[in-house]
Amino acid sequence: GFFPTIGKWSWLGLVGVPLNIGAAVILHRHYLEPRVLEKAQGLTIAVNMITGLLIAAGMIVGGIGK
Repeated sequence: GFFPTIGKWSWLGLVGVPLNIGAAVILHRHYLEPRVLEKAQGLTIAVNMITGLLIAAGMIVGGIGK
């Protein structure tokens, strides 16, 4: 494979990419409006949590170190 050390289940971590794109769009459109940026900040925090959890779940399901 392209990344032989990464199990196929670890790719679950990419599920958060659309949320990251949404946060970037909000930031780009409303960078001078702090109240609107709170939503982008919340999305970024959620993506960080979701990504870590999904990568960990993928490693557990796929078998760590197989």
